[in-house]
Amino acid sequence: MPSARQPTTPPAARAGHPTTDETTLVTASSWTYLASGYRPGEELLAAQVRHDLNQADRIKTEGEPWL
Repeated sequence: MPSARQPTTPPAARAGHPTTDETTLVTASSWTYLASGYRPGEELLAAQVRHDLNQADRIKTEGEPWL
């Protein structure tokens, strides 16, 4: 006689976590605060990029300065 299959307990339930149905997605995440602001070298690069972008915008609005 074939034996009836017993339903298995999901690993999450065995670990004490709540069980979910097939349509539930459980996401666990965490984040760590690393730093704020730029380091000295990065600040210089960012300042140069800001300057270059401002120059490009100025040239676009003024026209070509050598004419």
